[in-house]
Amino acid sequence: MDWYLPGPVFVDDISYSQVQSSDILESNDTDNAPIDNLIPQSVEKLPYFLNPFIMPNAGIFLSYFNVGVAIYILQAPLSYYLIDELDVSSTNYNAYFTLVALPWSLKFILGSISDGIPIFQYRRKSWLLIGWILYILSCLCLAMFGRPSFIATAIFSFLMTCSYILADVCNDALCVERARHEQEEIKGAIQTAGYTIRAYGCIVGATLGTMLYNTATWGWGLTIAQLLALSGLIPLTNMIPSFWSLEEIATKNHITPSFKEIY
Repeated sequence: MDWYLPGPVFVDDISYSQVQSSDILESNDTDNAPIDNLIPQSVEKLPYFLNPFIMPNAGIFLSYFNVGVAIYILQAPLSYYLIDELDVSSTNYNAYFTLVALPWSLKFILGSISDGIPIFQYRRKSWLLIGWILYILSCLCLAMFGRPSFIATAIFSFLMTCSYILADVCNDALCVERARHEQEEIKGAIQTAGYTIRAYGCIVGATLGTMLYNTATWGWGLTIAQLLALSGLIPLTNMIPSFWSLEEIATKNHITPSFKEIY
């Protein structure tokens, strides 16, 4: 069954009653039912794009999970690598963390780019894919150095942070666009679920980074290059496949005039 559409879903063309999954489930054509009968009744009454258990939304939650992993999986290992193996000075170490933290201040700019520059009719989905592709390439390129220098580590760490923040901005935008059609009693449920999954991703990332990069103490683990490769392979194996089924809920209102007014 195809869960994706050839283009964005234009909400202006769809009434609330037309997208109720309960109406679809009442049809005798069970092959076209977007969810099975095992989903609770409270979920069946939601518009289909608000149902967290369907494939068109899987990409959002997997992306949130990957953001959580990306934030922490390399934080401790790279700190240890810079101090213990490269013996960088305190000045360089502070400069590194300032550079890595800088993209969080640029989050508004990254969000404005996705708002004002749609690619193939998508303002979120395309930039979400670009963000994760850049993150994967940055991780794999840095891993290819084997024992990367301080300059290479700082530059690619900056690019990795920019990449997953771009993906995180698109995650938030996709949730907000869906939240506009949520009922008052469940307003913000999709966003809350996403942040909860991202928190679990942070736990997984911190645990993996701490345990796997501990060869000197435990006698087993991964090198920094192997850990960088693992960091890139995680979104490659789960986010990229789910991207094709991700639905973007768009409007016909073009953002470019508003984008120009802001600046």
